[in-house]
Amino acid sequence: MFQENKIQIIKKYLPLIFIVLLIIVYAVWNKPHKNYSNTKPNITIDSSNFINEFKTNSTLATEKYLNKIILVNGNVTDTLTKSVVLNNGIVCTFDSLSLKALGLIQINNEVSIKGRFVGFDDLFEEIRLDHCFIM
Repeated sequence: MFQENKIQIIKKYLPLIFIVLLIIVYAVWNKPHKNYSNTKPNITIDSSNFINEFKTNSTLATEKYLNKIILVNGNVTDTLTKSVVLNNGIVCTFDSLSLKALGLIQINNEVSIKGRFVGFDDLFEEIRLDHCFIM
């Protein structure tokens, strides 16, 4: 008797549970991406000081800056198709929204770039920023 009631309750509410789960999956799947252009920087730093911190202790510096929004001021030493190199040590990869501004940057210009720190490449000794925007 009790077993039959349990099966009836499950049959009754199973479609409702399935619909709720579908709504949750749809909401999570279509969650908007974070807009880094409007995010205020956590840290503002000069490029030479930023590079020196990693030369001194890369592990400690990585822990300090990982996934933080950083505003870096520095001298452009190289331009690539989707990125800019500051002071031969900071590679700033731009979002598709800011690629037009990349054409305005010239080598030896002083710029301020905001981006998210994603890591330090020990082999090339390069600091990597992504989602970058020119300020």
